[in-house]
Amino acid sequence: MKKWLMLFVMIDFVFVGLVLKYSNQPNRQIASVENSDGTSDQNEMTDGQKRKLALTQSFQLNLSQLVISVTSDKLQMICETSSIIELKFEALNVAYAGAKPTIQHDFSCANIKKDLSTRSLETKIDDFKSMRKNKKIDLAGSSLLASQVYSDEEFPEQWKLTEINITGPATFSINRYELEHVHAANFEFTITSVK
Repeated sequence: MKKWLMLFVMIDFVFVGLVLKYSNQPNRQIASVENSDGTSDQNEMTDGQKRKLALTQSFQLNLSQLVISVTSDKLQMICETSSIIELKFEALNVAYAGAKPTIQHDFSCANIKKDLSTRSLETKIDDFKSMRKNKKIDLAGSSLLASQVYSDEEFPEQWKLTEINITGPATFSINRYELEHVHAANFEFTITSVK
């Protein structure tokens, strides 16, 4: 009986020692590119991170009376290896049952490649507002899809571009945190209410 007790105690000490050894190792910071002062150092970024940062910096949002326009000089490059570019807009300061209203606009890369001068992904304000009554609208070369937008609720006025998803053989996304890091609040916009 003493042999078994001693064996159990030895195994227990070895196990506790291994746990302490591996729990005290410094954590790896795989994707961190910030210096101690909070600034980014591009010299410490991988080539993939540098390309994604340059792509994120290329996007700009412009709002007119008629159109929400997201522009980039890299649209043709993106569409060389992709099939769909998805813009996801999220309502600010509004939530229903914990979920925020979203409107997703999917653009066909086949349609973008037809005109090599295309530098802009445009959403008509009227189409955007009509998502209050429609859950999905199919347009020429694109489609709009609404989630948590209800016809019996007031249409949200404050919106923000929160995601850019690229689908195809080279699938990737630019999430809200990457957009905010690069563009701050520049992707927020206001739409007059729909009655």
